[in-house]
Amino acid sequence: MIANNRRSFLGKGLTSAFVLTSGLGILSSCNNDKKETGIDRSLKIGEKQHQKLKVSFSDKIQKTPLFQLPLPYGFDALEPYIDKETMYLHYTKHHAGYVKKMNAALEEMGLKVDNVEQILSSASKYPAKLTNNAGGQYNHTLFWTFMKPNGGGAPSGNLSSAIDQEFGSFENFKKTFQDTAMSVFGSGWAWLICDNDKKLRIVKTANQNTTIADNAKVQGLPLLGLDVWEHAYYLKYKNLRKEYVENWFNIINWNTSEKRFDSII
Repeated sequence: MIANNRRSFLGKGLTSAFVLTSGLGILSSCNNDKKETGIDRSLKIGEKQHQKLKVSFSDKIQKTPLFQLPLPYGFDALEPYIDKETMYLHYTKHHAGYVKKMNAALEEMGLKVDNVEQILSSASKYPAKLTNNAGGQYNHTLFWTFMKPNGGGAPSGNLSSAIDQEFGSFENFKKTFQDTAMSVFGSGWAWLICDNDKKLRIVKTANQNTTIADNAKVQGLPLLGLDVWEHAYYLKYKNLRKEYVENWFNIINWNTSEKRFDSII
């Protein structure tokens, strides 16, 4: 049953289709404004290039090993809850770093794949240098879609009904999710998933582990995920993870979660 359900997970929901992006070279020099230096200059360059890279999410898979999808919004779009500098560094340094290392591992191993799920669905067969970075790519690509400007509120439709049925109420779900995020020791993620029995569960994963991996402790399709690595919040919140976790609920994109849930029920 797990194998069959895994295939359904990989074939449905929001496809992690990724495009080749020149954004990895986003810190190139800028000579137009000699007064600007440091992060301000980099942010300005990043915003300009990012506007050129925006694309609609689609099911088309590019035949390239480079899998970084441009953000669907600007670096400052989630303020005040996530600051511009954090978003810039998170996307262009941390996420891009996973992409670069994953591609290097694929090239070294002589592997060609169409999407990152192909790697993770057989994670137990591959070395950590590939699966760790593939997990970072997969998790971050989802993370950007789980947020939007002027988000928040509560889900609707089938997902809302399922949350009420499983957790008693949205408020109970919210508390359980936040408690789970706070309980992650060190670096990791908190997730709402739909498991192989079509049951909603709140789980946590360490580092860049994923719930779609064939060797995952709890397997299921991610419907919502929160990055609680320090690089996701430390510039703004310092050591106050609790404040970050609570504020994050103001920018959740429930439309993404609802579509992913509807695709498998």
